[in-house]
Amino acid sequence: MLRSQGAVYVLMTMNDAVLHPSDRMSVFIDLFNNELSGTTDDVHIRVLRADGTTPELSKASGGGGLSAWVPATLGSAAAMTSNAASWTVELKLSAADLAASDLPQLFGFGVYSEDINNGNLGLWPANLGTGQSNTWANFKTRYPIEYSVILDYSGSMLSDSKWVSAKNATNYMVNAMAMLKNATYFTDKVGAATFSWPCSGAADTTAVIKALANLPAFPAGDYLGVIADPASNNCTPIGEGVNEAFAQLGTGVEETQRVALLLSDGLHNKPDSDLNLSELTYTPCGTAAWSPCNTSVVQINTVAFGEGDWSVDTDRLNDIKNYYVGAFGATFNITNDPNDLKESFISSLDELYQMNLVHSGASGDSFVVDPGNQKLIVISSWTTAANAVAFDVQLGGSTVACNSSAADTTVGFAMCSIDLPATGTWRAVVAGTNNPLASDRLFALVDLNLRARFGIDQVVHGTGMDIVLTADVKQAGLAVTNDAAHPVNVTVAVEKPDEGLGTFLSTTDPNTCKRIEPQLPRVVVDGNIVVIQSNTSTSTQPGTTVVGVTPSAATSGDPASAQFQLAAQLLAVCNKSGLNRSDSGLKMFDDATNGDVTANDGVYTLRYAVTQTEGTYRFRFNAAGTTAGSNAFTRTKRQAEYVRVNVSPEHTPLDTRVLAQSGTLVTMEYHVTPRDRFGGYLGPGKLDEVKFIVSGAQLLGGVRDYNNGIYAQIIRYDSKTDKPNVVPVVQDQPIVDCDCKLPQFSWLLIVFLVLLVLLLLWLLLRCRAAKR
Repeated sequence: MLRSQGAVYVLMTMNDAVLHPSDRMSVFIDLFNNELSGTTDDVHIRVLRADGTTPELSKASGGGGLSAWVPATLGSAAAMTSNAASWTVELKLSAADLAASDLPQLFGFGVYSEDINNGNLGLWPANLGTGQSNTWANFKTRYPIEYSVILDYSGSMLSDSKWVSAKNATNYMVNAMAMLKNATYFTDKVGAATFSWPCSGAADTTAVIKALANLPAFPAGDYLGVIADPASNNCTPIGEGVNEAFAQLGTGVEETQRVALLLSDGLHNKPDSDLNLSELTYTPCGTAAWSPCNTSVVQINTVAFGEGDWSVDTDRLNDIKNYYVGAFGATFNITNDPNDLKESFISSLDELYQMNLVHSGASGDSFVVDPGNQKLIVISSWTTAANAVAFDVQLGGSTVACNSSAADTTVGFAMCSIDLPATGTWRAVVAGTNNPLASDRLFALVDLNLRARFGIDQVVHGTGMDIVLTADVKQAGLAVTNDAAHPVNVTVAVEKPDEGLGTFLSTTDPNTCKRIEPQLPRVVVDGNIVVIQSNTSTSTQPGTTVVGVTPSAATSGDPASAQFQLAAQLLAVCNKSGLNRSDSGLKMFDDATNGDVTANDGVYTLRYAVTQTEGTYRFRFNAAGTTAGSNAFTRTKRQAEYVRVNVSPEHTPLDTRVLAQSGTLVTMEYHVTPRDRFGGYLGPGKLDEVKFIVSGAQLLGGVRDYNNGIYAQIIRYDSKTDKPNVVPVVQDQPIVDCDCKLPQFSWLLIVFLVLLVLLLLWLLLRCRAAKR
């Protein structure tokens, strides 16, 4: 017996040489693994040998009796072979046929077989008995989970209490894992590490703060314990954090499900300013591009903890999520709100533990629980940890006792778990009263009898590309569809950028905030020394650069990158707290329109096409409505996606300027200003996306980022003997501009063609004159 792609496969053979139509094999499955006589979650599949060619199939479920079973109806299948010595049955049992949206992580299982002619009866396990849960086999559908939390430990995490918030979110998540764990059958593990690198030193100080170990018992309380605050001069080596996840979890072939959550509030800046795939210790899909890699055995969820694209490395964190998406799908989120951060951490558990978030909001709000759930978990959050208190949970005004609960005034949370919660409207109240609970945020989660799987298509998105959003809503394996009797409304709230960071940095005057076009820096020549000066009116432009001289490294603090420094300056000049953004609420569709593939299959889709602007697009999914049984339900999730500037060669200016000339020795600069087809600028800070392929000349230094959207390469050549050829390449696309100085052979070709045309015209005129 095995599990694959949302189905159970069963292969059974009985040694029985004499055919009897009533020879039978039966499979019993107890979805909740709580075998008691008459439980409605049991499923019985019976196969009779019949004529030895076509089996007679029947099924019992929901506490009812056997009735004819047609496997293909819900995506199952059955096959039988019979010969003189035995007969064999092969079954594919879909989750839907077992009345499940997804196969449970653990269910009870048993097999019964009977040889009618000889009166032989077989049971597996040998002592299988109805109503005796300890006699059933335990079938697991997942591997043990190994989860590693990797936290930014740079100096910038000290601002706005971000380090405290990151620790609290980790503690919340570990306590939720401890509440969800099933230590009897699964050995799940968790660990934590920090990444940092002294800005003034050459030593990586990334470290394990909690070794990967079995999940603690609930309540885990302050799981991380006392950890010193980050040093103010710690830099941000995001790549080392990624490598630490691989070190903790391993990258070899193991029967474990390995997941990391990586949080950062800044831009990778150690050991160098760019993070390339080649610097990482595990690259299962090669190092050519940050494209989605489904074969990665480690899934990395990423969280950008900051205000927006102008202060945190959303681009690279989204890249990491894309590449290490794994088989189950990683997520990227961004927030600067401590409670939203907790939600991002807790929501990262939904696929692992088969849970959905039904409420994230005010603690006094009520929320609905639909039927058939095995567990309800309610988590209350306090910003001031000392205010945390235990609370009661009520259904319809009556208090329901928690099966497990705890409150912690060190971390600032209280939790309550209820097994087999009844259908209806629930709320959290002050213990012993009917007064609504007053905390800073309330989270409520249920398991996946009704499952909503929200997703973003797994591609690298660029400006002008559609983002395909989906919500796959199933109840007991069947599509939850919208109709007049049972309305379902699936929506997504979108917060999108209205101005891109690259364009803002490239086109904003640092003195007046007016729009300008990016200008090349001034050139000063002193003999054979060429000095390229920064724009004196922009203090965050790179300092004076002497050709052939490398600027000195930073010596202290966690320095913001040149583009983030420029962003801070320009936002201050423009009297803005951040780049312009706008919100909209949009409907998702299950009617074969708006990108939806199949109507009424429970997969709601929206092809979001308003992506002309670079930046992070934030999505809040929400599914609400009534089930086929007329019960209310809600599901919600938050995700984000970064859309990069999709550079267009046709819209990217390329030009040259001679910086100096001494006799036949020429020093020349080639420069490009990468843009997309909508006029958006790639902007500064993207050196990893720009290169110049040069032949026939001497390179003077590497590619230069003028911190205003212009990238340049300086060369030196002898005009008498050399024939330089320079091709800029941006995002792996060559940039060619007919206004740019052509190589010498191209001019000779043009001159030759012009002379040939003139010669042909002269011959034509001579011929006409001769005929006269």
